[in-house]
Amino acid sequence: MKARATAQTALRPLYGILLYNPVGEAPAGQTANVYNNFISDFYYTGDATTYPSEINGIAVDAYGQTVNVYYNTIYINNANITSNPVYGIRVYDDSLLTANVKNNIIVNTVNYDSAYAIYRGAMTTNAAINSDFNDLYVAGANANIGNYGGTKCKTLANWQSTSGKDANSKNVDPANPFGASGQLKSVTDLHWVSVPSASFTGTPVAGYTTDIDGDARSATKPTMGADEFVAATGVVNQTTLPLAFSLEQNYPNPFNPSTKFEFRIANLGLVTLKVFDVLGRDVATLVNDVRPAGVYSIRWDASSFPSGVYFYRLTANGATETRRMQLIK
Repeated sequence: MKARATAQTALRPLYGILLYNPVGEAPAGQTANVYNNFISDFYYTGDATTYPSEINGIAVDAYGQTVNVYYNTIYINNANITSNPVYGIRVYDDSLLTANVKNNIIVNTVNYDSAYAIYRGAMTTNAAINSDFNDLYVAGANANIGNYGGTKCKTLANWQSTSGKDANSKNVDPANPFGASGQLKSVTDLHWVSVPSASFTGTPVAGYTTDIDGDARSATKPTMGADEFVAATGVVNQTTLPLAFSLEQNYPNPFNPSTKFEFRIANLGLVTLKVFDVLGRDVATLVNDVRPAGVYSIRWDASSFPSGVYFYRLTANGATETRRMQLIK
């Protein structure tokens, strides 16, 4: 799911996703799964001094439940927020609550002392948080990686020692800058531009085998966040190799917002697959590496691109083929 928060001016909390179960409603012992979500583009102009004008990427406020928060990408941008406190992931103090938080990318660029990547505040009940293999990043000098039981943790090391959580987590900016190789595309499109660094390697979780686009996750080294970068699904038929170089028409076409390409190469070599606009400008590089002979498919998500005609060009072993496609929004 892609969640983009709308403008909020009234004095009430703003949530990307809220898991809520007050005492006396849903019975204890149930499980909720929150996974494969992009959460970004919050806009809030409420009174920063008036409770409860707060922002939460994901909030878990669910008495008696087990909540699994896996493979989410949260980006809270400082530009459109004039309120605090601001939480990437917040786990409330609810009796019998267990929150399992893994393989998430949580970025909070709001520069307040009450801005956090992760928050587990008061600890008066038996609520538990199990958090690890996350990327916890704050950009503001006044912000905190986390708060555990009322103790503010300025750095990841502070959070790890105070909470005893996130032993394998990282503190790496995934948008440095947006749109660069190995980084996130934009504040409104949290896909990877190209394969990210090993810093964003998570841990396998049984039952969570695909990403936000339906692409298969690595069974041994999945990527943190909602998007598992998959440049190509691999060789479709390993026993019958293609006899010739070819590039198929994308499908669907016209498309909105994503489409798939299929291509064939007959010999090992450097392969590039690029997208150009009608002015001939190179707007996306989808493949740029050495590939063995085989049949490949790749998805292009054009959510951040305007409607119009585009061209995609495959080059391999001295051969080139170009096709036309149309994005309609």
